Amino acid sequence: MVRKHSAQATARRPFSLRLADDGIRSLQEEAARYRVAPRTLAQELLEEGLRMRRYPAIAFADRGGRRRAVFARFPRLRVAQAIETARASASLAEAGDYLAVPVADLEQAIDYYRAHRDEIDRELDLDRTESERAEEAWRARSTFATR
Repeated sequence: MVRKHSAQATARRPFSLRLADDGIRSLQEEAARYRVAPRTLAQELLEEGLRMRRYPAIAFADRGGRRRAVFARFPRLRVAQAIETARASASLAEAGDYLAVPVADLEQAIDYYRAHRDEIDRELDLDRTESERAEEAWRARSTFATR
C-alpha cells in the first residue's frame, strides 16, 4: 500500500496533528496490517485525501501491489489507462465514449496527470514492461507448443 519514494522525492518537514484515541488505534491497526509505520501510513492517507479533494473524480485503489490513481465512479479504470487512451484518441469526447467516462472526469484526469506527471509516466512505463514480458512469455509458450 505504501509508495516507495525516490531519492529525488520532495523534502519532507515535520508536521504535528492531534487524533482521537480511536483514530490513533485505527491508524496503528491499519499500519500493522500493511507492515509500515503509522506515520508513513498517515502521511500517505493525508496526501491521497488532499489529492481527492483537489480532483473529486479521482480516488486511489490497490492495483498490482501498489496504490494507483483511479476514477472514483469507475474504480476499475486507472487514470494512467485513461491518459493513454486520450493520447491515442482524436478528441476527449472520443476517448470518453470509448472508455464510457464523462469528458469532465477525463479533464480532471488530465489535470491530475499534469500535476503528477512523473507518477503516471512511471506507471505507464511499468505497464509497458509488464505487457512486453507477458507477450514474450506467450510467444515462448506458442513456439514451444508448435514444436
